[in-house]
Amino acid sequence: MGCPMAPEIANLYMEAFELQYIYENILEHRLCPRWHWIVLQVGWAGNIILVAAVIALGVCVMNKNSQHPEQGAMLFSHNAHKYSHDGRNKTLEDFKSILKQKLCEAATASTENGSCHLCPVTWLLHRHKCYWFSKSIQNWMQSKGDCVAKKSQLLVIHDEEEKEFLQKNIVEKVWIGLHVTPQEKKWIWINDSPLNRTL
Repeated sequence: MGCPMAPEIANLYMEAFELQYIYENILEHRLCPRWHWIVLQVGWAGNIILVAAVIALGVCVMNKNSQHPEQGAMLFSHNAHKYSHDGRNKTLEDFKSILKQKLCEAATASTENGSCHLCPVTWLLHRHKCYWFSKSIQNWMQSKGDCVAKKSQLLVIHDEEEKEFLQKNIVEKVWIGLHVTPQEKKWIWINDSPLNRTL
């Protein structure tokens, strides 16, 4: 009874041998050499280590900022890191002074007569004054309030050169700081100077 099973077992061994032969041929005839696979695995291991290092560094920085929040605020320059011993920042004026000094060193800053004049972004500098032209549609009182909020005032035209500068740069209608006095019905500027009718 054991003899009839022998051919079946022999067939199983033969199939197993053929599978092993096919597997060995596949390993020998890979598309990429073995060293490519090693480099790929080392690269992935490096990426995993890098991600772990970035996460650990982020946690470290977050812990440090939560312990000393006042030190994470300014990274502008080495001069901007001046803090008093009780943890308060230097005054705003000190910061403005340092900022102006750094910006006036830049080639884009306007220097006239050895002094530096800076305007906020989107404002135009002309003869030591900054001009901002709103694109929003508001009435005269809203525009005046908008200027006050920007620590400025509505436009006051002083001379012909300033008027020419404005005519070149004003694209749309803008409010100026000219109004009529209630009692005398005279035109005056918002700084209380009288209107020069020759302008």
